[in-house]
Amino acid sequence: MKPYIRTVVFAATFVAASLTQTLHAQAAGTKLEVKVPFAFNCGGQHFGPGTYTLDMRRIDVLLVTNGSSSGLAITETGYSLVPAKTGRAVFKKYGDHYFLDEIWMPGTTMHISVNERKWEKQAAMQLAADGRQSAQVELALLDVSNPTNR
Repeated sequence: MKPYIRTVVFAATFVAASLTQTLHAQAAGTKLEVKVPFAFNCGGQHFGPGTYTLDMRRIDVLLVTNGSSSGLAITETGYSLVPAKTGRAVFKKYGDHYFLDEIWMPGTTMHISVNERKWEKQAAMQLAADGRQSAQVELALLDVSNPTNR
């Protein structure tokens, strides 16, 4: 009986690892776009309002670009049980400061979390010291196949 259980556990582990690698491979090289109506921070960089390309060069590195600026951010991958119906970019708002927090990829269970940086930690501590709470702002990702929504 024990060899059978080991075989089943090994097979399940192998399948799970294969699926994870497949999802990672699909995410790497993915380019998404979002129109951001406010200034925000990401990966230690400050960005003005505008339309941005979010490029997952690797599964753990996000390149944020628009016509005049660019920056890199270190990311982590997370998964949910239900695939996202639409893509979205989630920003944390601390007072008047926005920070890119997550990117939910449309049609997948995977999302990308941007690692918190020094500026964000300071903004969170200041807001807490003032007795206020942070908020979240979600923006829909643009459909890059439809140029009329840009």
